[in-house]
Amino acid sequence: DHRDLHSFPTRRSSDLQNEADATQAGWCKRETDRTTKSKDDTTQEVAKLKAKIAEIDADLAQLKTELKKITEDAKNTRAAADKATLQRNSERAEVVTSIVRYKDAQRLLKAAVGALKKVYKASKGGSALLQDDPPPNKVQYDRSDMGAGVIGILEIAIQDFFQLQGQTEASEKQAQKEYKEMMDTTQVQLAALSKDVEYKNQAKVNLEGDKMRRTSFLNMRLKELEALAKYLAQLEAQCVKTDPYEKRQARREKELAALKECLKALGAGD
Repeated sequence: DHRDLHSFPTRRSSDLQNEADATQAGWCKRETDRTTKSKDDTTQEVAKLKAKIAEIDADLAQLKTELKKITEDAKNTRAAADKATLQRNSERAEVVTSIVRYKDAQRLLKAAVGALKKVYKASKGGSALLQDDPPPNKVQYDRSDMGAGVIGILEIAIQDFFQLQGQTEASEKQAQKEYKEMMDTTQVQLAALSKDVEYKNQAKVNLEGDKMRRTSFLNMRLKELEALAKYLAQLEAQCVKTDPYEKRQARREKELAALKECLKALGAGD
C-alpha cells in the first residue's frame, strides 16, 4: 500500500513563520517587561541612594559647623582661664606685698610705742615725762597729756594696720577660693568640650565611611542603569513590530504582480 506523500498533512511555511513571529513577539514582550521593571527598580534605588547621600552631606556640614564652634569655645575658655590666672597671680603678689607692708608697719609702731613707754612713766593713771633736767624756774613741766596722746595715736595706727592685714588676708582667701572654683569649673567645661569633640569626630568618621560605601554602591547602580538603558534600546531595535506573515506575503505578491505587468507592458511596446 503505497500512500501518496502529498496525502500527509503538511504545514505551510506561512504557518511556521507566523509561529516564529509569535514566539519572537512573546520573548520580546517578556524580555522588555523584565528589563523595564529592572530599570525602574534600579532608578528608584538610585534616587534613594542620592537622597541618603545628600542627607549625609547635610549631617557632615552640621558636624563641621558644630566642631568649629566647640573648638572656638574651648579656645576662648582656655584664654579666659589663662587671663584669670595671670590676674590672680598679680593680685596675689600685690596682696603679699601689702601684708608684708602692714606687718612691718605694726612692728615699727610697736617698737615706737615700746620706746615711748620707756620715756614716759605711768603715774596716777596717766603718763609723766621723766625729768632728768628740771626747768631752771623749778616749775614741774607736766607732759602727761602729750605722752598719753602720742602713744594712743600709735596704738590706734597699730590696730588699723592689724585690721587691714586681717581684711586683706580674708579677701585673699576668698579670692583664691573663687579662683579655684572657677578653674575647677573650667576644667570640667574643657573636659566636656573635649569629649564632645571626640564623639563628633567619631560620628564624622562614621558618616564619611557610610557616604563612601553608598557612593560606591551608587556608581555601580548608575552603571547598571546605563547598561539596562542600552539593552532596552537594543530590544526596541530588535523587536520592531512588523505585519503578520500573510500581509507581508500578500504585499510581496502584489509588488511582484505589478512588476510583471510593467514588464509585460514594456514587452508589448516593443
